[in-house]
Amino acid sequence: AMAQAYGAAVRAVALLSKGELEAAGITATVNARTCTGCGLCVAACPYGARQLDEDTRVAAVIDVLCQGCGACCAACPSGACKMLTRA
Repeated sequence: AMAQAYGAAVRAVALLSKGELEAAGITATVNARTCTGCGLCVAACPYGARQLDEDTRVAAVIDVLCQGCGACCAACPSGACKMLTRA
């Protein structure tokens, strides 16, 4: 138990000692042609990274807030939402 606690503490210190952290790079994207504007993805996103454009009735992803969990894609009935790896 002590060795495990020590290992966890070392990993935490290594992570916290970095000046900046890089995100995983996996985010959601929306195909505007197939999006029906139902808003289910907006409701499903636990990070608030989705919004529905009231003029075009198309969902949009706020890349900075998206954590790549995939909840929005699972909720999308039209298949307009896809997960992408960003470079």
